[in-house]
Amino acid sequence: MQNLRVTISRNGMRATLEGRVDGPLDAETAEKIVRGRLQNAGITSGIIDKVVCDAALQIAGGEPVAPVVVARGEEAQPEIAEGVYLQVPSYAQADFPYGFGGFGSSTLSYYELLEYVAEPHIVQPGETVGSYEEGLNAHSGTTVKGEVITASSLRKPSPRVKELGDGLSRERQGSGITAAAAGIVIRAPESCYLLKVSLDGSFHLAVSQDKMRISADIWPAGPEGAQVEPDRLLDRLRDMQVTGKIHEPDIREAINRVRAHGLPVKGVCVASGIPCRNGRDGYIENLVNLDFSLRPAIREDGRADYHSVHVFENVREGQKLARLHPPTSGTDGTDVFGQKVSAADGVPVTLEAGEGVAVLPDDDSVYVSTREGHVHRRGPALCVDQVLRIDSDVDYHTGDIDFTGDIVVSGDIRSGFCVQAGGSICVRGVIEDAVVKSQENIVVFGGFVGQGKGRMEARLDVVLAYVRNQTVIARRNIMISGESIDANLCAGSRILMESKKTGIIGGRAVARDLIAVNNLGGASEQSTSVCAGIDFVANVHLARTRREIADLESTAQALAAELNRIRRTRTGTAAQREARVRRRAAIESQCDEGFKRIEMLKREQAELRKRQHTLDAQVRVLGTVFPNVMIEIASYTHVIHAPARQCFFFVKAGEIRRQSLTADS
Repeated sequence: MQNLRVTISRNGMRATLEGRVDGPLDAETAEKIVRGRLQNAGITSGIIDKVVCDAALQIAGGEPVAPVVVARGEEAQPEIAEGVYLQVPSYAQADFPYGFGGFGSSTLSYYELLEYVAEPHIVQPGETVGSYEEGLNAHSGTTVKGEVITASSLRKPSPRVKELGDGLSRERQGSGITAAAAGIVIRAPESCYLLKVSLDGSFHLAVSQDKMRISADIWPAGPEGAQVEPDRLLDRLRDMQVTGKIHEPDIREAINRVRAHGLPVKGVCVASGIPCRNGRDGYIENLVNLDFSLRPAIREDGRADYHSVHVFENVREGQKLARLHPPTSGTDGTDVFGQKVSAADGVPVTLEAGEGVAVLPDDDSVYVSTREGHVHRRGPALCVDQVLRIDSDVDYHTGDIDFTGDIVVSGDIRSGFCVQAGGSICVRGVIEDAVVKSQENIVVFGGFVGQGKGRMEARLDVVLAYVRNQTVIARRNIMISGESIDANLCAGSRILMESKKTGIIGGRAVARDLIAVNNLGGASEQSTSVCAGIDFVANVHLARTRREIADLESTAQALAAELNRIRRTRTGTAAQREARVRRRAAIESQCDEGFKRIEMLKREQAELRKRQHTLDAQVRVLGTVFPNVMIEIASYTHVIHAPARQCFFFVKAGEIRRQSLTADS
């Protein structure tokens, strides 16, 4: 009776034989039986003849055959590339800042390393970090049934890197790779090297660009490392030949903090020079009033007195106008290495004698008027000019007017015309649907009336009698002696309408600090809106900064894409590679400048947002506020439903409140 079993492994690479055969047999017959069993099982390859013979002898002797491997397939050999195979954790060079520390040639402190790797794997000197494989070619294999296994059907391992860099070396015997010092293994695109790490406490000294200050970054020791000693840092300063003031108490205090808390301390000033003292710049002392205040006085009867408005400064012939003070000399200092730091002398200020102005013969620092007229600054010159006077209307007889100085119009400014001045504008008549722009102030003795096509803009103040259906914008104050009907008023500081005839009916009025008016709204309950506590100038600047930041960020994205393309490009001639290096440096420089500009704009935005709203703003009503008036202060809103007299509105406890002016006084 035959009870022999042949078992083939799941992967077909091994066959085992076990069992027994009853009856007396000779060795030759037993071997034929065994080989017949193998043939019946389909085994044609890798038969181990010696094992078959031994099994036949056991059967011939009447002994059972324990499980034994009688055939083995030939394993397929995948291709193994030549190169370095690391056995310890490694870190990609791209995870560190570009050009950081020069890598292989420098030593990093343990706490510097923690800024980039949370839990670094530190290899020790002489530790095996990997192996170098010479490489093997691929060949196919066969199963015990003769089935071919091709190497291409298997995954080929690939080496992490091809070359060894600083700090790593091959053993003289064998393929092992060892570390020359303590550190971490850095993996570059086609090489690896050791970035040395010091477990002892360390410090780094940085000399400021002007050499007036040396600051220290001090790091604590890593595991089982020695802490920094104050004398070690002081010796380093002496080796640097520092002759300035060494701040030894600050050094010792900083090192004690590092030891106590186990955290780095950065930016400690350890030495400083003696700063130079620059001279005072020259300056101009005005001997006449060049600060033109356009707010009119209010008479006892409540009307505005525009005769008191200081629009121009009239001077007489021979009158002293200004004195020019010369600059002073500076005092030199020394840097931390004892080198002289030259102080800058004060910069002289320039004041030219323009038309109608001369210097005194016996004192060339004093400027005097040579004629009567209006004194003002125009660029670097002090001038006494006859103001540009238009003794008629601005109409088709005059055309548009664009004058660098002050303008006085005796008549009206008709619809469709434009008047622009580098100085102030004074109109004794009325302004229709015209455009009037001034780099200083606008004073209109009449009104500003039209069909809503007129626009008035002043960099400083606007003073006028009344306005209807038009837009008035002033960077500082708007002062109106009469009514504002269906107008759009926008002031950077205040809207003042304090005479008894004043009132805002319809339209919208916006000011940052104060809106003071006699009557607000009308008996017909026309919808009227006043808004205080909003700085429209800040809003304009915010919009500009948003646009500029968006443009800079778009440019930065395009540059980053180009930089990535350059980094991926490896081929090309030497000239092309050099050109890529130059372009890469230019892009990185441009990106740095762009990011600095964005940061500056964001800081500017933060300051502008602080100015956008002010909760200290008020709306004052000297007469009556009528229903259907919407009052806004900053981001708060209040609608008037019933008339009220002599009151003011303000923000308190997150809402707009009303209080009597009598109680306020």
